[in-house]
Amino acid sequence: MEQNKNSKNNGKLLKSSLAVVFILFLLCFASGFFNIFQKFEYRMYDSMLHLHEDIPQNESICILDIDDDSLSYLGSWPWKRDIMTEVLYRLRELGAETAVFDIEYLDESALAVDDNLKQTVSDEFEKIFLTLDSAADRDELGQAIYDGQQKITDGFSLNYDDEFGKAVEFFGNAFLTVNLRDIGVKRTQEDLDYVRNRFLFRNVEDPGNVINAGNQSVWMDEDDTHSRGFVPALNRIISHAEGAGFTNVVVDRDGVRRRVELLNYVDGKYVLQLAFSPLVHNLGVTQILRKKHSIILKNARFPGSQSPEDIEIPVDSQGCMLINWSHSLYLDSFNHVPVYYIYDLYNGEKRIASDFDLILNSDHIDYDSLTDSEISLFERISMLSDRYADVCSMKDSLKLKCSGFDAAGESIKRGRRGGGLTQEDYDSYFGERRTFFEDCLEVSEEILSDESLCRFVEITDFASHVKSYCSGFQALAEVLDGKFCLIGNSASASTDLGVTPFEKRYANLGTHANVLNTIVQKKFITELHWMWGLAAAFVFVILVVFFTKNLTPASRNLLGLLYLCIVPASCASLMIFKSLYVPLILPLIFVAAVYLSQLIINFLAVEDDKNFIKGAFSQCLSADVVNDIIKDPSSLRLGGYTYEMSAIFTDIQKFSGFSEFLTPQELVAFLNYYLTDMSDIIISERGTVDKYEGDAIVAFVGAPVQMQDHAVRACNAALKMKKAEKRMNEEIVEYASGKRSDLIDNDLLTAFRKMVKNGRNLFTRIGINSGDMVAGFMGSSNKKNYTMMGNNVNLASRLEGVNKQYSTGGILISAGTREKLDDSFIVRKLDRVRVVNVKTPLRLYELVAFKSEADEELLSYMKNWETAMDTFEARDYEKALKMFRFLSSKDPSDNVAKYYSVMIADYFIKGKYPVRDDDFGVEYDPSDGVFTLLQK
Repeated sequence: MEQNKNSKNNGKLLKSSLAVVFILFLLCFASGFFNIFQKFEYRMYDSMLHLHEDIPQNESICILDIDDDSLSYLGSWPWKRDIMTEVLYRLRELGAETAVFDIEYLDESALAVDDNLKQTVSDEFEKIFLTLDSAADRDELGQAIYDGQQKITDGFSLNYDDEFGKAVEFFGNAFLTVNLRDIGVKRTQEDLDYVRNRFLFRNVEDPGNVINAGNQSVWMDEDDTHSRGFVPALNRIISHAEGAGFTNVVVDRDGVRRRVELLNYVDGKYVLQLAFSPLVHNLGVTQILRKKHSIILKNARFPGSQSPEDIEIPVDSQGCMLINWSHSLYLDSFNHVPVYYIYDLYNGEKRIASDFDLILNSDHIDYDSLTDSEISLFERISMLSDRYADVCSMKDSLKLKCSGFDAAGESIKRGRRGGGLTQEDYDSYFGERRTFFEDCLEVSEEILSDESLCRFVEITDFASHVKSYCSGFQALAEVLDGKFCLIGNSASASTDLGVTPFEKRYANLGTHANVLNTIVQKKFITELHWMWGLAAAFVFVILVVFFTKNLTPASRNLLGLLYLCIVPASCASLMIFKSLYVPLILPLIFVAAVYLSQLIINFLAVEDDKNFIKGAFSQCLSADVVNDIIKDPSSLRLGGYTYEMSAIFTDIQKFSGFSEFLTPQELVAFLNYYLTDMSDIIISERGTVDKYEGDAIVAFVGAPVQMQDHAVRACNAALKMKKAEKRMNEEIVEYASGKRSDLIDNDLLTAFRKMVKNGRNLFTRIGINSGDMVAGFMGSSNKKNYTMMGNNVNLASRLEGVNKQYSTGGILISAGTREKLDDSFIVRKLDRVRVVNVKTPLRLYELVAFKSEADEELLSYMKNWETAMDTFEARDYEKALKMFRFLSSKDPSDNVAKYYSVMIADYFIKGKYPVRDDDFGVEYDPSDGVFTLLQK
């Protein structure tokens, strides 16, 4: 009586506890749906990110800062575009690989005076004065004056935008910006069409149109009143660029930048994020595939890799990638070079050119009193001055080739992709500059080594200028050679600053560096939807409730404290070790509220049949199936119950011979090694291991929890078992030969060595059949087992043995199984047969491989196989024999092709058929074309 009363009380407490759990779950779910705790979740994520391992910094990334020092040196922002023009020329010479401008060149520059105008005026009027002695030729003098005036007029027409565009094209791999906001800047339709046709990525596969949906969701969430737009950089500049990307960033509701949108849908095409665009270009990505939870870059080629690879970038529900931020502060992360360092090379070069003029045109030098060495020096400097003029002329001629690209990316000037410039142009120009400055350095060193020569150039600091230029150039070349350069404003007064999880005032230029670094390092952080964390906490709490139902209240309270720790600890572990972020605030609130409720109502757990289910199935079922049973105990029927499922029988070929050279202890150790891996594979596909019969495994998929894909899972398991078999054979050889030494089981190691010595390896034969079977607990009240029975079970057992007759690769399946498979498998048909004790003919199929792992050669082979089988069954034996022999020559390891070649040659081609007395293993009935198998 007392026991019955306790049972009823426990049932009441359990129902009350479950009701509270469900109510709290629904409340938390509603708060998650309305984002009530979103800002707290952001803070939690930031904390987890601090615990996460710091991402390595790719050495090829370099940030070119328009910092406070650069503004102090070159003037306040915005600068004239001639500064960045000269920076780009120097960057190319220094060996930089890519230049990405986080600067929006949206407005036209005013026309400016050419810096060479003053010199032009001086030179032209000097010509006039030199001709004054020829008074008789006034017409020629007048023409000279006119020419000088024309050149003066031309000098005023210098356009910095055109010059900057030429520098962009001269650099080669330069990327400019597109703003996706309506910022009030207007572009002509022609300019917009040009950018869309040239720079937008077309080869994007997005069958669900989730990119556009995600874009809309992100922009709706932003606290920004601007509407969508499409504003590229000035056409006369961007038409010279290699590519473009959008600059707009995603800011979470608390103002922190944690994620980035990589793709944005624009008029049926896609514009890529500013750092992502050049990366896709540099890696030679041929296609971008958008899946539900990821973006896949197809056929990316990393420098130094032997073959292309696919990069899968996890994204959140809105299509944004979480940035794996460097933990360092802005100035401590990546390589940094102030822009004025590079521009100073231009100034240094001009100082050297000015020195030439001072030396060669000085009024302080008495040329009649020069020594021979000074005269020689004067002549060498004069030659260097002339060479410098030639170098400048070379640059001007190269600039003429930089005429921009049309919408197809073809050079307007020369009608060839890649620009008007060739590598020979660069090599010639930079080679000439290199030898010029080497000669300058040689002259400067000669001056410094001879005090008498120093007197000759004392009006300048020529030697110091040359040495400073050359040393500065060398230092910058070492930093910038091969670098991916991001150029933008990071000055303290800049408005282009944001907040990151690690810094309150972080230059947005660094955001692009971190985006690039995350993808290049392939160190991604995957964020699950908040519902998964809450659902996992819910399942966890339910399990705890059921598990603790028979414990004392004190024990239940103690366990409650335990799961309060387990939930955050699990989430932190996933983030730290797997880079998987599970939103934690809602699960934490949920388990805390449940714990408090348990203190009030003395929470009890788990019903009587749950312990029965758990105990009965934990050794033979996957955790997923066990959890399904626990959630829905009605899915389990005690006693026999008919299921549509798949039976699996496996056996090791010639295993009985192993006992001839292995001791019982060694045999047991080896069987445990083999059966553990094979059983784990079956269980991972939600299968049930029925029993072990020596080396054989009897298993099934589809009971006690019914599954629609039981045949697919059974075939998955079979192919994975064959892969595991291959791995085991390799491990056996490695351990036996001493290549691996981490095996601690001496009996197993000895078994491996004996197997190698006796020339034995593993070969597993597998038979699979699908259909109606009876499964359930069978036996006595004291001893029972969950097993299966029925004709379809027997057929699976027969198929396992039939592998031997046909010398297959190891896996035979029935027509019943074949009908339930999708096209993700490669299956080839064999004969129609009658197996032992089964009169109904059935078609045999060999399971060959996963289609996703098959190359074109295998697919072609299987297509030819089907043709050969059709020809054989059409009784065109001569043609069939040729085809099977051809297949056998194409793949000598295909013993099935050899089997048919021998059988047709020995029997059918001679007008006879295999009979029982032939000892061929089958008997053929020509009346119905069915083979009868003579052995099990």
